[in-house]
Amino acid sequence: MTLALSPGGILSLTISYYGSSDQVSAISRFDLSSVSGQAARPDTLRIGVAGATGGLSAIHEVSRLSVRIGE
Repeated sequence: MTLALSPGGILSLTISYYGSSDQVSAISRFDLSSVSGQAARPDTLRIGVAGATGGLSAIHEVSRLSVRIGE
């Protein structure tokens, strides 16, 4: 998964499924400021990762996670 957020508030998300190196675009150049009622972006950004199946218990593993600050 690659999540890119530009300083101007443009969001893009690509996903690669297990066993594949191909990236699939899930969200392409979405302008967050175009959403009605959207609050101003904060000075800092926090990232969270979660997973659920709806069952009583499960194991969710995240591997090869990389967070980079870039252009």
